[in-house]
Amino acid sequence: MINFRSVLFYVLLVLPLIATFAQESHHDEYIDQVQRNRFRYGLNAGLAFPNSKKIGGIEADFDVRFRVTEKINVGGRIGWADIKKNEGTRGDAVNNYYTSTVIVSGLVHSDYYFYEYPKYFAPFVGLGFGVFDVSSISIKTGDNVITSRNYAVEYKFGGVIRGGFEYRRFRLALEFNLIPSTKLYDQLGNTPPTYIKDVIPNSNNYLSLRIGFFLGGRAWGDDHRD
Repeated sequence: MINFRSVLFYVLLVLPLIATFAQESHHDEYIDQVQRNRFRYGLNAGLAFPNSKKIGGIEADFDVRFRVTEKINVGGRIGWADIKKNEGTRGDAVNNYYTSTVIVSGLVHSDYYFYEYPKYFAPFVGLGFGVFDVSSISIKTGDNVITSRNYAVEYKFGGVIRGGFEYRRFRLALEFNLIPSTKLYDQLGNTPPTYIKDVIPNSNNYLSLRIGFFLGGRAWGDDHRD
């Protein structure tokens, strides 16, 4: 015969254990969700402004981040930039060459956000450093243009300094790229180019205005569980 007092006793004994297990499972699921939301990745594109009066270029990058705290992100990015600069002339005052620089970069970086939950707006400042693959060539214009672009690549360590803001998943940043100077080649591989007088080291520093967006993780202002 069933002893209902014994059954009730065991039910009352097991219920707290079941409740504790369910609570822990929910807690673990919540923590897992928060951890997944710590990662994000995004795309950025922008305009490049070298130390030149009237020429510039374009750039793009792929960015991956990990949220260490609410205010600090660390990560890495792979970027590309193509910049036209340094138009020049010979003695006849005819515009006949310009410098084209292609830069491929791999950086580690970190941003600090001046953010308070649950705002959507998050200003930030950041730093980064890494390797820049720099190729600079002086291209002649006119009748004797050589289409070959077989010129040397130089690898330089450099960095970035930036500031900007993010709004939910949108990003806008002003960034200064610090890249050591490199040699300048012509389309035949000569350095310096034979038709340029008084060549100085080719400066690669430039300012950029970037816009972009990120995916993964959570947008600013969203709850961690979203």
